Amino acid sequence: MNSYKIFLLFLIPIQGWGQGNFLRFLPSESGIIQTIDCKSARLTFQIEEGFYIQADKVLNDNFIPTQLKLELNLATDIQKILYPKVEILLLGGIEEAPVFQGKIEVWIEFDSWSVIPVDQIKGSLLYQACNKQKCFFPRKLTFQLPPSNHPKLLMP
Repeated sequence: MNSYKIFLLFLIPIQGWGQGNFLRFLPSESGIIQTIDCKSARLTFQIEEGFYIQADKVLNDNFIPTQLKLELNLATDIQKILYPKVEILLLGGIEEAPVFQGKIEVWIEFDSWSVIPVDQIKGSLLYQACNKQKCFFPRKLTFQLPPSNHPKLLMP
């Protein structure tokens, strides 16, 4: 019985139990925007207060950069992904780390000929969250932009 309890004490940290997700997708603040010559999407996320996530470009190989992946059809092509402006944190008083905090928006610009799916847009955001004490194992947040959030046709 005692060896079973010891096994569980070691298993819990390995499995990451008790660690939160640190990040939420905000579908009500996200959507597809189409003009006559431009198609783009805004994806809005909220990082839990007291935490930050690594930026899309990191300065230290020990950190995991934030990466957006979208499940798209063959008729949709991404021109570029625009991550938010980074904040620079000073770690241990000596090392700089580019991070995202608070509410962030990731913009996706599609090629003008792209056919944006009308049923739903699905994807995931790979990220590494940290607080002032430590960094956590990388997480993957899957999200889905419901059809009601797109398309929004904007005329000039």
